[in-house]
Amino acid sequence: ALLLPHILDRKPNTYTFTKTIAEDLVRESSGHLSVVVVRPSVVMPTLSEPFPYYSNDTNSVMSLGAGVGVGLLRVISCARDNRLDMMPGDMTVNCILAASWSRAVSADAPLVYNCVGQDSPAQMTHLMETVLRFLNEAKEQTDQMVWLPHLITVENTFCLYFLSYLLHLLPGLEPDRKQSVVLQATHV
Repeated sequence: ALLLPHILDRKPNTYTFTKTIAEDLVRESSGHLSVVVVRPSVVMPTLSEPFPYYSNDTNSVMSLGAGVGVGLLRVISCARDNRLDMMPGDMTVNCILAASWSRAVSADAPLVYNCVGQDSPAQMTHLMETVLRFLNEAKEQTDQMVWLPHLITVENTFCLYFLSYLLHLLPGLEPDRKQSVVLQATHV
């Protein structure tokens, strides 16, 4: 932890630091290979291809919605006025294909492409309110639901830990306590 600020230098976090290292390696090899770097913003499920809302992974905006939807995720650290730029997966793939083609036909084509969605990205407040409204108005609710969908956003670290303890940890201990009582009662 003491070395991290010195290693990161001016990078805000390890994610951007490792991306920079990877891009530097690509840049160094670009003289020998026909390569491009495509930097998409947050990739979300598809807009239309192969069909709307398709996603084959759980590391996306949809997993956040699923966690909130079943009531498991109830508090997150987030500034409500932050903006989130999102790019549909199929449009991101199209950008990668177009950038690759451009680089293949012209060595003077740019090496780095920023693939972003819109001029005015969604504000986190609006995004979360829309997701919660959709989840609460859904006619079909899953039988896997633990709590009704609700999300609290906090910026203060102490508040985050306190609410996480109160809303995530304590409720999770109750089923464990009941199970241990049952196990003790059935011990032979």
